[in-house]
Amino acid sequence: MLAHKAEHEGVVCVEAIKGLKPHPMDKLMIPGCTYCAPQVASVGLTEAAAKEKKFDIRVGRFPFVGNGKAIALGEDQGPHQGDLRQGDRPPARCHTWSARKSPN
Repeated sequence: MLAHKAEHEGVVCVEAIKGLKPHPMDKLMIPGCTYCAPQVASVGLTEAAAKEKKFDIRVGRFPFVGNGKAIALGEDQGPHQGDLRQGDRPPARCHTWSARKSPN
């Protein structure tokens, strides 16, 4: 996840050096992963922070028993949770925990 952040910072830096208008970097949208058992992956605000900011969010959850990778790993227990803003806006947050959430 740090490589994604560093790459984006590089783009913003080059845009500034070239005299272009650098696009903003929203650090809340940088994904993170906690390497533990089960693994936890997240991006964005917490549910409480989104509600505090008065975002109109919908909370969606589904069990991993419907996920082929989770079934193949024998680790089909655990939910995925995503809280979305209404309309075309990006997700306020997405949190998931179960086996091997990171790309590594």
